[in-house]
Amino acid sequence: MHVLFGIFAFIVAYGTGLGGDPIPLVLVALGSNLVSFPFISLLSLITATQTFKRGLDPDNFVIPLVTSVSDLYATLGLVAVLMVLAI
Repeated sequence: MHVLFGIFAFIVAYGTGLGGDPIPLVLVALGSNLVSFPFISLLSLITATQTFKRGLDPDNFVIPLVTSVSDLYATLGLVAVLMVLAI
């Protein structure tokens, strides 16, 4: 899916006249996924198991917490990959 995100970013950039190379865009999309996916998966697993153990409804806690934190962490992962690749 992230390969498609990179290709779509290239198509949008090319269509608007910005141009660019599709390889760095795909690398940024894949890199940000590789950085953020393990953390978000671990967070959702821990949150789901802990809320279930305490007798709480995981839907009321896991979804809001994981979506909020994953938005933040995905953005930070994107910035980190961009800084590493120096694009």
